[in-house]
Amino acid sequence: MDEGKPQGAKSAWLVRDLLPHEPWLRNYLILSSCPLADVDDVVQDCFLKIHAAVSIERAVSPRGLLRHVARNVLIDRHRRWRGIEFVGLDAALEVPSDCCPQDELFDLRRTLTRVALAIDAFPARRRDIVERRCIAGQSSRDAAADLGLCSSAVDKQLRKSLEVLRSARDGACGEYVQA
Repeated sequence: MDEGKPQGAKSAWLVRDLLPHEPWLRNYLILSSCPLADVDDVVQDCFLKIHAAVSIERAVSPRGLLRHVARNVLIDRHRRWRGIEFVGLDAALEVPSDCCPQDELFDLRRTLTRVALAIDAFPARRRDIVERRCIAGQSSRDAAADLGLCSSAVDKQLRKSLEVLRSARDGACGEYVQA
């Protein structure tokens, strides 16, 4: 959130300056080959991302901002559609505040332990791919070039890794882990 600007002013800016461009955004999405069934969701995602932005005062052109955010939302949706989910590990590692109930802290520690054990059990190449793609944010193409693989092999290894990590996160690999 903007620290110098109240949340109401940000909402007013959104309604006053961006909302009039919604019809243009819908046409842009349709021309960008966005499926008609997804247009409403993408429009909502765009406005939510802009509203959650830290600094909106630097937005000179509302249409330019909408086009930029819409493009990023479409890219994210395409990645998910291809089955390659971006894993933001920094969000998963957020430690709750002191007022968090002890059972939630215990569950979080147990989940993180399961995920860490799963990563440790990966073969070296797979662990390297996960570190490069999910932690360092390297593209498939760059990771493949560094490892001497093709990008489809990197994507395949990443998909397998994410399946294992999801199972570990959900406790499918065994419920009892000492935290």
